[in-house]
Formats: sequence, structure tokens, C-alpha cells
Amino acid sequence: MIRAEKKVPGGKLVRLAVDMSGPAARIRLSGDFFLHPEDGIFGIEELLANLSVDEPRDRVKAVIDSYVLSRKLELIGIDTDTIAQLFTECFQCGG
Repeated sequence: MIRAEKKVPGGKLVRLAVDMSGPAARIRLSGDFFLHPEDGIFGIEELLANLSVDEPRDRVKAVIDSYVLSRKLELIGIDTDTIAQLFTECFQCGG
């Protein structure tokens, strides 16, 4: 299990965990934030699981931005840049 976490402005903690033990990566995004509609988080996790581990951060952010816009998701206490940063940090450090 590879993990990254960050405190965002306002003191909210955001975590991203990547499980590479199975045939496909599983991503878990959690923390002190809200997403509306709530089930949008599953789409973001699936989207990240299908990205290459060496995807550049700006590309990860662009893919998440596109998904959030297309689904009209509202992110509260988190932004797409933070998610992209955590994703790339997981693989830069190796956990």
C-alpha cells in the first residue's frame, strides 16, 4: 500500500492510498472534505486507478478537471490540484 497525505489550507487533511497488490490498482481518496454528489468520489478513484503511475502531475490534474466538469461535481475542502499532487507523490516516493 502506497500512501500520501496533505493538509490543505483551512486545516483539512486529505489522504490518497494506492493498493497495487491485485491485478489492477485500487485507489482510495479520503479525508476532511466533501464531494457533491457524493458518489463522484468513486469515479475519481477509478479514473486515477486507470492512469499510468508516471503520468505528469499537470496531466493528472487535467484529467481530473475534465471529469469534475463533465459530472458537475462540487469539491468542498479539496481541489483537483491537491488530488493530482497526492497521486504523483505516491509514485515519486514509492510510499
